[in-house]
Amino acid sequence: MRIQSILRKAADEGRASSAPAVHSAEERALALRLLAMPDVFEAAQAKRAPNLLCDYAFSLAQEFSRFYSEHHILSETDANLRSTRLALCKVTLDSLSKSLNILGIEVPARM
Repeated sequence: MRIQSILRKAADEGRASSAPAVHSAEERALALRLLAMPDVFEAAQAKRAPNLLCDYAFSLAQEFSRFYSEHHILSETDANLRSTRLALCKVTLDSLSKSLNILGIEVPARM
């Protein structure tokens, strides 16, 4: 996944992430999608509808793609902004990995 590559490069460069923060519309949309995860998981379990997890994972990947296409992450010169964007990447990766794992889909280390 692209997210893993970003986080791997950040770690190689000694760049750490902090708590996620919202500075733009794309970051807000991604954060809101991330916050929807518990509700989606609960609904998928209650309705026995794994397609809800599939839809969630797909929409989360789309939101991350929008965020990534609009913002610099590793090349961001503001260290605080770079750190919060890396945190959003990490939370997104964790959420996608968890969703796909529940669906029985293996997440490759590299694409």
